[in-house]
Amino acid sequence: MRKKWSQGSLDYIQSLVELGRTLGRHAALAKSSDYQKFKAFGGELQRGARTALQDKSGNATLSTEPNLVFEAQLGKGLPEEGRTEIVIGGKSRFSDGVLSEQAINLIILFTPYADVGNLKAGRTYVVRKIHFDFDRENVRTSRPTSHMQVGGKIAEAMIAHVGDSESVEHETFDQIDIPRIPSPPFGLASVLDMALREFAPPSLQALTGEVVWNDLVSRTETLLLSNYHGRLHEELRGRGNRTNYAFHCSESVCDM
Repeated sequence: MRKKWSQGSLDYIQSLVELGRTLGRHAALAKSSDYQKFKAFGGELQRGARTALQDKSGNATLSTEPNLVFEAQLGKGLPEEGRTEIVIGGKSRFSDGVLSEQAINLIILFTPYADVGNLKAGRTYVVRKIHFDFDRENVRTSRPTSHMQVGGKIAEAMIAHVGDSESVEHETFDQIDIPRIPSPPFGLASVLDMALREFAPPSLQALTGEVVWNDLVSRTETLLLSNYHGRLHEELRGRGNRTNYAFHCSESVCDM
C-alpha cells in the first residue's frame, strides 16, 4: 500500500494525526467558549490525516474544516473594547506520494463592542490575513514556490463561524496579494505554535511549554526544513549572481 508514498510524507501526515490528538487532549486549556472548537478541530484533523494514510494512490488532500478559532490577546493595535479572534486553517495536498501543495492561513478578526472611528459596533472586521504557501508544481519567475504573503482572497470557510459573511468587513485591502515574500515552508504545527505564543491567553499559551508539544512541532519542522536548508546551503556555496527571490522561484525548494 505504501509504495506510492515517500517516507517523509508518511511521517508528515502521521505528525498531523498527533497534532490533532494533542490539541484535543489539551482543549481544556482554552477558554470555555473555545473548548469545543479545539476538540472539533483536533478530531477532524485526526480523521482527515488517518484517511490520507489509508489512501493507496498517494494522492490526498487534507483540509482543516472546521478551522480553529480562539479568542486572542493582542495587547496593542486595536481598541480595548472588543473581541479579537484568531482563525487558522488551510489544506495540504499530496500527489504521487509527496507533499505538492500547502496553504496555511492565519486571520485576525476584530468585533468592536462600541463604535470606534470607522469601526461599527457588532460588525466583524478582518484586520490581518497572513498566508503561508508552498507549491512545488507551480514554478514561475514571479512566484516563489515557498512564500508568505499578507492579504489575498479569503475563503468563505475561514469566516464561516461568524454566521453571516456579509457582516464581515475587510480593513486589509485584501485584493492586494503581493508581494509574495520568499520564506522557509511553514506547516500547520509551526503556524499554530507561533499563534499560541503570540496571541493566546496565558492558560492556552501554557501548551507551548509542554514537552510533548515542543517535541511534536520540532519533529514536524525538521521534516519540512531539512531539505529546504540543504538546498539553500548548496545555493549559497555555488551562488553566482542569482538572488534569493530568483532561487525560490526557480525550483521546488522543499521535497520530502
